[in-house]
Amino acid sequence: MQVHVSDNSTVADHCKALALRDPKDNDYNVNCDHQHNDKCDRCDEITSTIDEIEIALQEQWKARNIEEAAKEEVEFSIRNSREHINAWKSHLIRWVIEDQTRVDLLENLDRSSVFLVQDWAMKYLPTKYRESPQDWIAKRGISWHITVAIRRGEDQDFEIMTFVHILESCNQDYCAIIAIMSDVIKQLKKAMPQLTTVFYRQDNACCYHNGPTIISAKKLCQNEGVCIQRLDFCDPQGGKGCCDRKAATIKSHMRLHLNAGNDVATGDETMKAIKSSGGVPGVAVKLSELAAGQQSELSALKLAGISLLFNFCYEEDGLWSWKAYKLGPSKLFPWGELTNPSGIDLPFLHPPMFRQKKIKSRSQP
Repeated sequence: MQVHVSDNSTVADHCKALALRDPKDNDYNVNCDHQHNDKCDRCDEITSTIDEIEIALQEQWKARNIEEAAKEEVEFSIRNSREHINAWKSHLIRWVIEDQTRVDLLENLDRSSVFLVQDWAMKYLPTKYRESPQDWIAKRGISWHITVAIRRGEDQDFEIMTFVHILESCNQDYCAIIAIMSDVIKQLKKAMPQLTTVFYRQDNACCYHNGPTIISAKKLCQNEGVCIQRLDFCDPQGGKGCCDRKAATIKSHMRLHLNAGNDVATGDETMKAIKSSGGVPGVAVKLSELAAGQQSELSALKLAGISLLFNFCYEEDGLWSWKAYKLGPSKLFPWGELTNPSGIDLPFLHPPMFRQKKIKSRSQP
């Protein structure tokens, strides 16, 4: 189905504009200039197969004495399966549309702009070289976040650098994300003094997809003399492959360190494992913790209908939003309405920041 999705398809199931338009809101509505009078035999086979299964079951119920409870259970399973299949089709269409943002941004990158993909890696379970059964019980995972930065090199090839933040104990909320975004921009600016523009791509997790993160991103970049142009969200499993690949590489490197007779059970040991044997090429790792006294006023920064908005463009007059990439005229959120919900002014906000965690020295036995 992904192959057949297009902007101007006469098949209803393949038309982007028809699938994701919002007829109740003109800012996100798209009128098709063509008819949807064609059908796809493969898409229709899904519906017809479920209908045939339902008809066959009804015929069996008439021929046999089936209890009502069993009938209701089977009917529920059929309805549930139909809904799941339709939801999967919708996911495929959204995946194709939102993935186009990644393609367009990568094509327009240069040496002064960076495309940032962010994702929380699966928590790392502390592991000892020789682990007893008692060590396995009640393990608590170590949080670590991955940011992959992509830019064009002098030879027009892509250059990739990865930033890993290890937070031994933290809530994976917008405070942590804002601090990570701020720290990554600072590190990038030191490595790339010519950096002027950044683009963000994140998944649909609540720690990313919220008002404080989206609104504060503009000020974070301004503090370092960088302009943020876009922030886009992807569907689950639809655009974070570079983070997953880098996480797999880092875990393999940590496994080598573990097999050499070392423990990886704490945050500082995790950082040492990543830096062992010269480290992983192109990976910068930092063990950090959020500073105390995070500003609660960030929670007042809200966007109306944020759960349905997936694409944002930062302009001087305000924040432009779309429900789907390049579909509809978009809606403008003026900065004055966003940054002053209760007397808050974004230029005077100080984002949550990291403080370098001190690594405790251990005496040798």
